[in-house]
Amino acid sequence: MVVNMTFHGAFGQNTSTFEVLDSTGPTISFVTPTPANGTYGASYVYVNVTAVDANSDVDVCRLEWNGVNETMTRNATGNSTHCFANKTSLSDGNYSYRVFANDSAGNSAASATRHAYVDTAGPTVSFVTPTPANGTYGASYVYVNVTATDGASIISNCTLEWNGVNETMQMNSTVNGVGRFCFVNKTGLADGNYSYRVFSNDTF
Repeated sequence: MVVNMTFHGAFGQNTSTFEVLDSTGPTISFVTPTPANGTYGASYVYVNVTAVDANSDVDVCRLEWNGVNETMTRNATGNSTHCFANKTSLSDGNYSYRVFANDSAGNSAASATRHAYVDTAGPTVSFVTPTPANGTYGASYVYVNVTATDGASIISNCTLEWNGVNETMQMNSTVNGVGRFCFVNKTGLADGNYSYRVFSNDTF
């Protein structure tokens, strides 16, 4: 930045020119509607930032998405601007991102890294031993045991629908960190036909 200053005195005027050195990059801040760090969300992530520089204009913003740089849209010019990018149609999984900005003096700055978790699918529920095979004749009890797994979220609960009535199942150890074994033992059953199925919810 070059500044011209004119001084007036008893012997006339004097104009001095000096340059303000700028060695600091823009300050980058995430703003709404950018999701909070570590948030579980739908199939899109809208990244929105402000980029502000004290001495120079902000030239460009770049989004680093899972290690790949992409151009962002700017909606203002000068030393204070908004930059945004909307990442849509995302598959379930974990994503990391941060934003870089350059000013007209050639300085660059980076935001903090954020993480987003996309989870649009429910858990997969599978009957496992010792659950009896479908249509099996048995004794006066039915032990229902399932695995509930999810590719992106932790399992929060399992529900047994027994003859149309819901009841909570017990959960024990995790399966590969994102699944659970869920079970219940239906005892003292009278002779008859029974139907059942299991529902599971994840943490999203």
